[in-house]
Amino acid sequence: MGISILSVYNDVAQQIGKANGDLSITDFNRLSKRAENRFLDWVTGKIEGNILPQMYTTQKDKDFVSPFIVAFKSALTDSKITKPTDYYLFENMYALSLKEVLCDDEDGDSSCDDEEKEVSADSSNIKKDVIELLDGQRFYVRAKSKIKGLSPSLKKPIAKEIGNSFEFLPNELGGVVLEYVRYPIYAVAVITDDPIYNIEVIDETASTDYEWKESAREMLVWIIVDLFSNSVRENALKTFNQATAKTLP
Repeated sequence: MGISILSVYNDVAQQIGKANGDLSITDFNRLSKRAENRFLDWVTGKIEGNILPQMYTTQKDKDFVSPFIVAFKSALTDSKITKPTDYYLFENMYALSLKEVLCDDEDGDSSCDDEEKEVSADSSNIKKDVIELLDGQRFYVRAKSKIKGLSPSLKKPIAKEIGNSFEFLPNELGGVVLEYVRYPIYAVAVITDDPIYNIEVIDETASTDYEWKESAREMLVWIIVDLFSNSVRENALKTFNQATAKTLP
């Protein structure tokens, strides 16, 4: 269950109104999208300075982003897959293969009949092997290695990231599952006219609500108010907003 965009707009408008500010619905939509991106950046491990991002330092962090963790199953083309269009951040990756099924008959023939082959392809017989994601140099070192355990195999596959795709070894891999953090479907407030007061209001039924859980409300409100105070150079509002003890590094 997401958060109503109308309720977030009202929370933001109330906060801004205390400093005599005024936020249009159009500007709210613009700041809201930036706020969602900024919050996603922070909760998944913000990149700043020389400090490496630390993803999911607490379970609470992962709970925030959990609505956006999805799985993408794909066959390989030339040992590669293309990232989904909504891809934001890598989570996990697995190679798919059928578990070995031994079939014996009275004649000593180890081949399976059609029914047994069909059963072996059932989801309960699909094996997942973790794919290790490497940088380019380590990928090529492992690719040329003759040492057992380092050389890529069906049980120990490897991958590297190239632009908008992933490349895999060994070449015999058939399919993979990519688990990743996707971008949110951004909340958008649709404007309509109030027939009584002749002012712009939000059409709640036509608008797109936030996908974030209720627990993210306070941070979204804080970021939007902070972005607004920066845009209008309203120091009093920024100070008032900081007093709520919500901060992003």
